[in-house]
Formats: sequence, structure tokens, C-alpha cells
Amino acid sequence: MNPVIKTALVALAATGLALGSVGCGSGKPSKEDVKAGLLKGFEASETGGTTPTEEVKPVLECVVDKVYDKVSVDTLKKMASGDSAKMTEEISTEDETALTEASSACAQELMAES
Repeated sequence: MNPVIKTALVALAATGLALGSVGCGSGKPSKEDVKAGLLKGFEASETGGTTPTEEVKPVLECVVDKVYDKVSVDTLKKMASGDSAKMTEEISTEDETALTEASSACAQELMAES
């Protein structure tokens, strides 16, 4: 499999894993906190042990850049928490759609760059 496609697919899986985590506190987390949380969740996942972080980081950052102003604060908090042990909660259908669309767009952009 093309390494770029593999990386994009792994990043998409990591994004999905990070969406169920439990956020805490009030207010919208910063974009950098969301990116860091997703990366932390990826690194703690089973996939994180087999795929280099530097291959996944651009896709995760792209996804956050595309959805940051489109998804709910609750979803952003879940993403920012980075706690892979708590990644079981559902998100809204609207947020799930936005994340799926962003993930697909980022994967296509990454593949086009290679």
C-alpha cells in the first residue's frame, strides 16, 4: 500500500479514536490544545505504536484546522483531552459529519502532495 495512503488511513482512525474522549472544564480549548490532544490520543493508541507520529501529525493538524470552527465545544474538548482510555463517548451527527468530511479532504490533500 502507498505509504501516504497508509498514513492517511491511520490518521483517520486516530481521529475517530480521539473523538470519544471526555473533556473537562469550560470554554473552548485552543486549536493547539486540540491538535496536541489528538496527537497524544494517537500516540497512546495501538496504532500509535506501529506508525511514526511524524507521518500522522500533518493529517491530524489538517483535520483540526478544517473543523475547529465547525464542531461543538464539547467535541473539541473531547479531542483536546487526549485520554485514550476515555475514548468511548459519542459525538453529535453534525460533528461526526464535519470530522468525516475533513478527514477525507485532508487525506486527499496529503495524497496530492506526494
